[in-house]
Amino acid sequence: MPCSGPGIRHRGLSRAPVAELASRSGYESEAGFARAFKRVTGESPGSVRRSG
Repeated sequence: MPCSGPGIRHRGLSRAPVAELASRSGYESEAGFARAFKRVTGESPGSVRRSG
């Protein structure tokens, strides 16, 4: 089962590709992880990464 909201928030964004973060979090696809991340944080993983 994929990580819940708090799991995503505490995981943070490293330099690892989003697909790798998705896999580590239990998601089968990068798209599913990105949707869940945006639902929890209000921003896409790429947007958070770009804002530093």
